[in-house]
Amino acid sequence: MKRILFAIPVVGVLLASCSSYRYIHDASSLKRQHELQSERSGRVASDILLTLGSMVVSAAAEVDVGYFPAGQVFKRLRLVSVASDTLFVNMFTDATWDNENYCDFTDIRIPPGKTCRLLVPIGVTYNLYFGSSASPDEDELLQIHTAGKRRIRLSPGMTVPPRDVKLDETQPSDL
Repeated sequence: MKRILFAIPVVGVLLASCSSYRYIHDASSLKRQHELQSERSGRVASDILLTLGSMVVSAAAEVDVGYFPAGQVFKRLRLVSVASDTLFVNMFTDATWDNENYCDFTDIRIPPGKTCRLLVPIGVTYNLYFGSSASPDEDELLQIHTAGKRRIRLSPGMTVPPRDVKLDETQPSDL
């Protein structure tokens, strides 16, 4: 019984940290997500091994080797669709992933009420274009910095200023 009670939160945490590749429909963006995940896994594994190795060497030689991991390079970004229709999302940046390609993600289709989890580099600014139609002419622009929020709620019209703004009659208009 204790094992089951322990396993439930562990499984929940593991499932919550997964990326949701099923919403990415562009082959190069999907490949980039797999590459980022592989790079992140390699960094975590090497940090664990180097930390354990420095602890063993420090204990055996009585010398403070003291390896400390450099910190995170990637983070999970959750895009939440609060729209009543599927949202079409494209994310563009000027940061490069390798010598030839930018770290852009295109053709992400998020169903209503669903969350798309992406692995993105920390400290990068993305221009996030989204809309409820596949037409790029109707897209809204939201600029995000990946060092900030982890969860971004997207809904059509959230970046459009209200149209019912009336000019004050006492002030001259620039029209």
